[in-house]
Amino acid sequence: DPAWSRVRELPAGGHMAMFVQAAHRGWLQQLSDWLDGSDSDAPPPARPARGFGRWPADLPTALREGQTARQVWMDYQVLHQSFAAAVAAHAAGGLTAARAGREALLTSGQRFIEGLEQLVLALSEGESGRA
Repeated sequence: DPAWSRVRELPAGGHMAMFVQAAHRGWLQQLSDWLDGSDSDAPPPARPARGFGRWPADLPTALREGQTARQVWMDYQVLHQSFAAAVAAHAAGGLTAARAGREALLTSGQRFIEGLEQLVLALSEGESGRA
């Protein structure tokens, strides 16, 4: 991603962010394939990157409590709530029903991924993430 190219040295915590981002990119592709009907009849598992919930606790306090980190956490929650809604819709009405939430699901996933990039940039610049 172009945003990563500005980071000269990956800061502590940056490796986990990259792992989580890659895992979620793959998961979002699986979700898109599922909703397109080109993958399987069942949704992919809900946990693309275990450990994300613990990772923010290891961030510097100023960054962890900053606006950027709070927004990333909110985007993560919205993404997984959108996924849960799609799975529930699928259970109730099949793939067509699940597709109704496609845009919200994929948009929230993209926001989460972009937020992770901003968080790593803030880490690399030693910022608090309050911007």
